[in-house]
This record gives sequence, structure tokens and C-alpha cells, in this order.
Amino acid sequence: MVAANGVCSRKGFYTPLEGQPNAEREVMLRIQDQYHVQFANYEDFYRWTCDNYAEFWEVVLKYCDVKLGSPYKQVIDKTKTIADIPAWFEGAQLNYAENCLRKGEDLQTAIIVAAHDGSLTRYDFRTLRNDVAFIASALLKFGVTVGDHVCGYLPNTYETTVAMLATASIGAVWSSASVDFGVVGVCDRFRQVAPKILFTVDGVTYKGKKHCLQEKVNAIVKDLTTIEHIVVVPFLNATVDLKGYESREKYVSWTDFKHCVSTKPLSLEFAQVPFSHPLFVLFSSGTTGTPKAMVHTVGGTLLKHVEEHIVQANMKSSDTILFYTTCGWMMWNWLMSVLYTGATLVLYDESPLEPDPHILIKICASTKATILGMGAKIYDEYTKRGEDFYSMYDLQHLRLVLSTGSPLKSASFDYINEYIRPGVVIGSISGGTDIVGCFMGCTLNLPVVSGECQHLYLGMDVHAFSHNGTSVEDEQGELVCIKPFPSMPSHFIGDAEGKRYKRAYFEKYPDIWAHGDFCLINSKTKGVTMLGRSDTTLNRGGVRIGTAEIYSVVDAIQEIEDCIVAGQNIPEADDEHIILFVKMRNGYTLDAEIISTIKSRIRTQMSPRHVPNAFYAVPDIPYTNSGKKVELAVKQIINGENVEKASSLRNPEALDHFVAFHFNSDHFRRTMSDEYRSTISARPTFNRTINTSSSNSYGPVASGNRVVKIVTEMSSSSMSSGMSPFGQNAASTIRDAREREKKEMSDLNDRLASYIEKVRFLEAQNRKLNADLEMLRSRWGKDTSSIKSMYESELSQAKTLITDTEKEKDKLEEQVKKMTEELAEYRRKFEEAERGRETDRAKIDELLVTLSNIEAEINLLRRRIELLEEEILRIKKENHRLVAELQRCRTELDQETLNRIDYQNQVQTLLEEIDFMRRVHDSEIRELQAQAARDTTNENREFFKNELASAIRDIRAEYDQLNTANRNDMESWYKLKVQEIQTQSARQNMEHGYQKEEVKRLRTQLTDLRGKLADLEGRNALLEKQIQELNYQLEDDQRSYEAALNDRDAQIRKMRDECQVLMVELQMLLDTKQTLDAEIAIYRKMLEGEGEGPGLRQLVEQVVKTTGINEVADTETMRVVKGETSSRQSYSRSAKGNVSIHETSPEGKFIVLENTHRAKEEPIGEWKLKRKIDGKREIVYTLPRDFILKPGKTVKIWARNQGGFHSPPEQLVFDGEDTFGVGSNVHTILYNKDGEERATHIQRSSQTAN
Repeated sequence: MVAANGVCSRKGFYTPLEGQPNAEREVMLRIQDQYHVQFANYEDFYRWTCDNYAEFWEVVLKYCDVKLGSPYKQVIDKTKTIADIPAWFEGAQLNYAENCLRKGEDLQTAIIVAAHDGSLTRYDFRTLRNDVAFIASALLKFGVTVGDHVCGYLPNTYETTVAMLATASIGAVWSSASVDFGVVGVCDRFRQVAPKILFTVDGVTYKGKKHCLQEKVNAIVKDLTTIEHIVVVPFLNATVDLKGYESREKYVSWTDFKHCVSTKPLSLEFAQVPFSHPLFVLFSSGTTGTPKAMVHTVGGTLLKHVEEHIVQANMKSSDTILFYTTCGWMMWNWLMSVLYTGATLVLYDESPLEPDPHILIKICASTKATILGMGAKIYDEYTKRGEDFYSMYDLQHLRLVLSTGSPLKSASFDYINEYIRPGVVIGSISGGTDIVGCFMGCTLNLPVVSGECQHLYLGMDVHAFSHNGTSVEDEQGELVCIKPFPSMPSHFIGDAEGKRYKRAYFEKYPDIWAHGDFCLINSKTKGVTMLGRSDTTLNRGGVRIGTAEIYSVVDAIQEIEDCIVAGQNIPEADDEHIILFVKMRNGYTLDAEIISTIKSRIRTQMSPRHVPNAFYAVPDIPYTNSGKKVELAVKQIINGENVEKASSLRNPEALDHFVAFHFNSDHFRRTMSDEYRSTISARPTFNRTINTSSSNSYGPVASGNRVVKIVTEMSSSSMSSGMSPFGQNAASTIRDAREREKKEMSDLNDRLASYIEKVRFLEAQNRKLNADLEMLRSRWGKDTSSIKSMYESELSQAKTLITDTEKEKDKLEEQVKKMTEELAEYRRKFEEAERGRETDRAKIDELLVTLSNIEAEINLLRRRIELLEEEILRIKKENHRLVAELQRCRTELDQETLNRIDYQNQVQTLLEEIDFMRRVHDSEIRELQAQAARDTTNENREFFKNELASAIRDIRAEYDQLNTANRNDMESWYKLKVQEIQTQSARQNMEHGYQKEEVKRLRTQLTDLRGKLADLEGRNALLEKQIQELNYQLEDDQRSYEAALNDRDAQIRKMRDECQVLMVELQMLLDTKQTLDAEIAIYRKMLEGEGEGPGLRQLVEQVVKTTGINEVADTETMRVVKGETSSRQSYSRSAKGNVSIHETSPEGKFIVLENTHRAKEEPIGEWKLKRKIDGKREIVYTLPRDFILKPGKTVKIWARNQGGFHSPPEQLVFDGEDTFGVGSNVHTILYNKDGEERATHIQRSSQTAN
């Protein structure tokens, strides 16, 4: 089954497809290109982001396109440690609301508000922007400026989002509290921030009932004197009635406030504030004191959230997210930042389970949400109910399921994957209010592992520290963070010197953030298992135990509704005692049987060290408003510490039930058993003691109810007892079946022991009767001869009967001994079968890990080949460019040569023209001289001759001067051009030489790369061949393992049948024993001389007759139990290729085809399925044209109206028949298009009489 760009793994959980595109992969490739690094796997990538955290967060800022109003000077000062709380992106300015509102299209749905009846109200981004502009302008008009505080006492609805974004848009600071907080809880929080404006509602609905908040709001406003105005949102009614509010002048309705500036749309203006400017003030739970007010910055909050939303969860504008949260939980702030992606938010604030337990799933289906999130406690409740939501609702669009608030149990992983959305990415995310984000959670690039958070988040350098401060894996430890991250609180309000801040996070480990949680990091998967708060971690014998481990077992018990566990330090003892408090479901009480079940399951699924010392039933379990168990307060109470009731609790009165259980209380001393007292003054013995006592329950509970307590001392024998379970990830149904089998075997042992004791008792009674008889004989003496003769015959018969009875008893004892030995042998075989099964599963897991490593290596080689091919392509392109450049240079050189020749020709032409002109000029002068000689006298001629000679000289001198200048200019220009051409030619010749050398080098490198590529291709082919061989071997091993497991299952079923026979035989022995008791009573009366002889004789005959009848009846019963008449079904299947008939429904509902090949697709379009029933009826189904069965995949073909739906390629529906048919001899045959038989499946049912 394909989901979220991935596939289901062997156990059905999500596994990513190789090379699937997503944001996280794009960030990884960008880092590789930008910083010239290569990552062999995801862990290398994660490690780089931690070691180079400044570079990583800068890449995230740019990749996610966070809009900055001004640039930053530096990312972070890396000389500072995390304890120095370094500033991020100094110099940068931005606005949170601007970033959240800038990506959604105007007509795209931004928010959907769901009501308890399932009705939906939609708001698009244009409406959201307009409303934010209205409220922002109103806040400014009412005097709110940058840095002022605005608070919301509101449900999770549209107006709450608008008020928060408007507050952020003007640079003010937002704080909120859920409407289920009490007056004291709200005042304890808001008093610390001194708000100017308070947003609230007129009332809310919860569990179908309306609750008016007017009285609570009046009390809050009376206490908080800094509040200048209160804006009331109409939630219960269409309009707000302000008459009942005190200080009426301070109140204004939402509508009036919204339009106090203008009724026409306003333009949005965003105040640009520094990166470290306050955005939110969040509060701790305050279960043991005044809540801490933690200030979170604009830039740090936004950057951390967009990294989690876009990079880790691959959220896009096409997504729709439904996450159930209240405004008093940091997940609400986390949810608001989803608007940055342009995705749609679905808001719901009413009860998730009452009155409609399906409401969240219905909303998810009706809104077509792609991401579903809620607290783990709700998933636990869904798991206990076991309803198939996937069949009931359309949840195909879901790609990601998120859980937080507490650890998500393995059973809930299984439930989500089977009944909410098969193959979906299950993200168990964990962080806290302290960081307004997560340390670990989901990724689309790793497989989902049941019970684990997939991986630590990028850039979060998190470790698990042992008690001595060293980083450990596969071992429980304290969750710590070593490197700085953007969403650290900037400071606590009222903590100017930072002492509370340091004490909260850096007191345990200097310069290392200790988060206060207890976790375990898996060294193989790098997944994280959360084990609860470290300050409530249990410590038995120096070994730390997470409370979540115990909850995961106890919560699976149907009779128990809820539980809480705490450690009790007893002054006289040298160890911590574990106390388990349980809240029973209606109609159940905490009795010895349920306690035995709790202990057995904890011992089997965890360890004997996890088993609590004492168990108590209480009416209620205390929770915070965010749905977390108040373990620390309970621990302090039962250890005698003073704890103030926290108003932030959902049910603070629940703490009253634990006051009576602290060690020094009279009630606890009275109800404490003697065995428990002995454990306080002495070390545990090698005996297990069970004791129950009762006391009156606390709180509003009927007087007839009792509090049951049972104490169990752990011994070395009990620690070694108990078989190993199939594994942490085994289905709960298998564990329950194992528990039932163990309980049945234990009951059988107890009954055998009881029977042996009763047989011994009968022997003692028989000896006593013989002694009494001898005493009577000695007392009667000779006077009893007449009496003896009267009963001689009856006594002889009785003696004979006693002798026969003793023989029968010996036979029965022999049978009991034989059955005990057989039972021990069966138990040994059963244990060996279990161990073999575990060994086989371990081998399969090892083979899968090996296969995964080989695939990873192949992928790495493929990536390297791709890189080499890209390098070769780049070299070829560079070579072509150089050749083209060389050709261009040659062309230019040839052109310059031609130009030079042309210029030389032009110079020669000019010289020749000058010489020609000189000759013509001389000829003309001579002609003029001759003409002048004819026409003038000697004086004239002499005069003109002189004048003409003078003029000629001047002309000649001018002409020579001009000619010389032209010649010099031409020669200078020619020399310059020649010089330029020679220089360019020399440079080009030099570059050409370099290019020849470069081409030669590149050709050599290309030859080497081609050689390496050939080697790599050969190695790749070899590896692919090895993988294919391993696949074949794996398939063979799987088939052999399945056959072996089937054989072992058959042996187990046979053992169960034999155990049932033994139980019937035991019942027969008990009946025989009762008969013997009756006979012995008769004989005692006979020996004592009571009654008449004939009456006794008749009674004996009646008993003997009854015994005979019982024996006949028991014999008939044994024939039935032993299977002398039995019904049997057998299956066989075969295949002539990769496609096989994997499964057929005995009821004729469906047929499943499977492609057993790991890499090859099988085109099975137009193949035919023929199903023959008892050799008579024949049903034919033809597969759709061009249908392809993917490698390792199955397709389920449903008959019409049998619960299936048409969803290729996973499911098909046969519209021609309502059933595939049932019978005692059913043949299912698969034919290809040519009519060849490719696979068969035969099902036979038979009844035999032995």
C-alpha cells in the first residue's frame, strides 16, 4: 500500500521510496552543493546540521524564504555556548504576521472552523488579511504600541487567530489561556505580563453544554488592574450583550472594535522588529508553583516552526491540517505558524470524545485533511475502542498523522496504521513549551518504527545522558541539548538576572540544556522513545525506570480507564517503592485477579523490576489543561511534601485523593499490610506475599466502594520466572493469547496440585479409618462375634471394594504422574517453540538489516556513478567550449592576417599612386614651361620662371611634408597593428598550448574515469546479482520459516487440545474422588454400626451403579474431546512464477494475489481467476486490462457488497458476483492471457470419525 510517497514495510509501517522528492532532501542537496560535502546516509546529514548549526539555520532561512525587512550581520556568535543564550541573526528585522500572511492566494481557504455538530465555516486569505488589518488599526487606536502585551482568554477559533496576527503585525506581544482555565490560573499567568487589552468570548460549548464566561471574566478583570479594554467576541450568540459585565466602560464588542477605525478594507502595515523581539509569552504548567513566563522571540519562533513544517513535515500550500489543541497549549502557537506555508488550518475547540467520539475523524474526512494531529491520550482511547475508522470514513487523503503531549504507545501505532490510514507517516513528536517546538519527530526519509519518534530534528544536538553525565544509546537517560538553537526563550519575565532560567535548564549539567525528560535513543534506528519526566523517574535498586514504560502496559488492560505511578521514599527502607494508582472503568473494581493481571503483564512485557510494590484504586487521575499527567505533584504528596493546588489543572480536586497515601499519614499506616511493613524494615526476602486490605475511598464516591491494596515482594525466583514475550512490537492480541495460555497452564498446575493434596488427604483418612477399625476390634473383643457375623459378608465386600479402590487410586496416581510429566514436556516444547520463533524472527530481522545495508551501499554507489557521469558530462562540455574557443581564435587570427595583407596592399597602392602623380605633375610642369617659353619674353620668362620655381618649391615642400606625415602615420599605425596582432597571436598560441595540455589531462582523466566506471558497473552488477541471490534466499528462508511457524502453531494447537483432554480427565478424576468420598463415608457408617445392613447394601449398590454410569458418561465425553469425531480444513497452494494466490476468504468474500518478486513488475491484465466449488459451480473473474502488480505487493479482489471498495492497485471489486462461493472442496486457479495455469489454491473441509 502506497502512502505519503512511501510504501508499507514488512510490518505494514511507512517506509520511504528511494529518491522521493521532498523539502528535506532538497535542503540536503543544497548543503552538499553549497558546502561541497557528501552525506552517506541520513545520520551523516543530521550530524552535519548539528556540528554546523549556524550554516544549517542560515540555509533554512534562505530555503524557506523568510522575508526580512533588513539584512543580518552574522548568524550567531559561535564562541558562545548554549548557556550564554546567544543572539541569532543580529541586525535582521522582520514581522511574524507579514510572513504568515504573504503566501496564501486571496481566494484560497486559510481557516476552517468546525462546530460540534460537524458544520464548517470557511475563511479565505483575503478575508483573513482584511480582518487582521481592521483589528490591528483598532489596537493602534486604543493605544497599543510596539512591545505592549495583549492577552486572549479564548477558544481555538477564527477570531483568536485574527487577534494574535493583528497583535504581531504592530510589534506587540501575545499571550493566551484556554477558556477551561480557572480564574486563579488565568490571573497567575496574565498578571506577570500586565496586558493592556484582553480578548475574550461571551461563552463556550463543551460536551454539548453551554457555559457562560461572564462571571469568570469579571473576576479576571477585577484582579488585573492594567487591563484598559476588554474585547468580547460573540461565540454563544450572534451578538454580544454587555449589560452583565462590571466596569461596563471598559468593554467593547468584537464588531464595534473591528470597525472603530473604518468599515472599508484597510491596507496592512507591518512593524519591522528585531529578530530577537518578543512575540509570545508562554507559561509552564505551574503544577508545583507559579507558572514560569517564558518569552519567545519573533525570529526564533518563526524559523524553528518553518523548519519543522516545511523541511521536516514537507508541508505545502495544498495541505490541510487538523490538529486538536487549545489556546493554552504551545501546540496552538505551533499550529498558527502553519499559515506561513499557505496551507489551510482546521480549528476545533470542543470535546474530542464526548458526546461524539468520532467527531475529529468526521471533521478530518469532511475537510479532506492531509495532516491529522492530537494528543496521544486520544489515540489511546481510540485504540481501546478498536473502531475501524478507515472503513467507516474516507481517509485516503491523509499522509501524515501527528501525536504529542505524551509518548504514543506501540498499540496506538498499530491501531493508527491499521484502522486510521494504513501506510501513513506516523509522527510522534516531542518538545515542549520551553522551546515552543520539538526536539524530535517525523521525517519522510526514514521508516516508521512502532513506539519511537522517528529521529531527532535537524540542527538539534540532542543526547541521552546517563547519571554520570555521559552520552548513551540503548540505555535510559536524561534528554539534553548541547548546541544552541533559535527557539530558546530569550528570558523569563521577572527574572532580570537570569537565575531562574539557569536553574531551570543548566543547573544539572553546566553549559548543557537539561530538558527534564527521560528518554532512550535506539542505536540502530536512531529513533527516540520518550519515558516521561526525569523528575518523576522511578529508581529501584539504582536502576532508573520511566513511568511511560509502566503506562504502556497498564493502559492496555480493558478494565482500567487510567492510571498514574509515583515513587515513594520510605525513611526506614533503603530503596524507592513504586506505587500504582488506577482509575477503574464503571462496573469494575480493583480485585486480586486484576492486580495479578497487572503484575503478570508488567513482569512479562517489561521486567520483574518494573512491577509496583503497591496498588490503589482512586476516583480520578489529575491532569494539566494540556492533557499531561501531574506525576510530580502526586509524588510530592505521597512523600509528605506540601503542594499547593495548581489552578492550571483540569481537575485540581483529584489531588485530594492522594493526600491519604503519604507514608506518615494515619490512613496509610492503618491500610498498610504487615508484609509491606516488613519490606520497610528489612530487605526483600525470597518469598512472594500477597495481601489485601481495604479502606474508604475518597471524594464523591458511594460509601460501598472500597480501595483495594495489594503488595508484592519481588524475589530472585520471580525475577527469573516468566517467559520472554514475542517482542515489544508484537500485536496486543498475541500477547493476550499468550497470557491466557499461561493462565490456563497455571490453573492446570494448581488443579493438579490440589488433586494430589486431596489424594493424600484420602490416604490419611483411610489410614485413620483403619486405625479406628482396629481400635473398635480391640474394644469389642469376643462379644462382637454376632455383630461381625451379621456384617461379615458386607464387610468383606467393603474390603474388596476398598482394595479395588486402592488399586484404582494407584492407577489414578500413576495417570496423574504421567500427565504431570507430559504437561511438563508440553511446556518445555512450547517454550522451545517460542524460543525458536524468536530466533527465526531475529534471523529475519538480521537479513532485512543486511539487505537494507546492501541497498544503502548500492544507492551510494549509484549516487557516486551519477556524480562521475555528471563530472564526465561537465568535462565534455568544457572540452567542447575550449575547442570552440580555439576555433574562434584561429578564425580571428586568420582574419587579422588577411587584414594585415590588405593594409600592406593598400600602402603599396598609395605609393604607386604617389609616384604616378609625381610623374604626371612633372610632365605638366614641363608642358607649362614649354608654353611659357613660347609666349613670354626673356624677362617675363625669367620672372615667371623664378615665381614658378618658387611656387613649385613651396608646393613640393608642402607636398613632401604632407607625404612624410602620412607615411609616418601609416607606418606607425601599421607597426602598432602588427605588434597587437603578434602579441594576441603569441597569447593565443600560449593559451592554445595550455588548452592542449588541459585537453590532454582531461582526456587522461576521462580515460581513468571510464575505467573506474567500468569497474563500478561490474561491481554494481555483482552487487545486484548478490542482492538478487539474497532476495531468492530470503524468499526461501521466509517460506521455510513460515512453514516452521505453521508447524509450531499446529503443535501449539495440538498441545491445547491435549491440555483440554487432560482437563476433562482431571474432571473425571475429581468425580471419581467424590464417589470415593461417598463410599468411604458409607464404609465409615458401616464400621460404626449405624443403620441396617440391607439399607447400607442398597446404598453401596446405588453408589457403585452411579459410579458406573459416570464412568460411561465420562468415557463418552473423552471420545468427543479426544476428537473421535472432528472437523478439519486443509489448504494448499502452488505457483509457476512470481504471482501467487496468497489468500482466499473461507466465506468467499475476497481473493488476494501477491507478486513475490522484490524488484520485477508483473503485468497481469486480462488474466482470469476461476473458482470451482465442489466440482459443480464455477465462477470466473477477469482482471482489468493493463493491470500491473508491483514488486512485493498484493491486490485484494472483493466480491460485490462484501465491504471492499474499488481502489486500484491495492483493491478491486468483482461486480459480477456477491460471493466467490463456499464449499467443502474449493479450487481457485489463476490463468494468464494464453490460458496457461500460473497459480492454484485448494481448500478442503472434511469430517472424520475415529
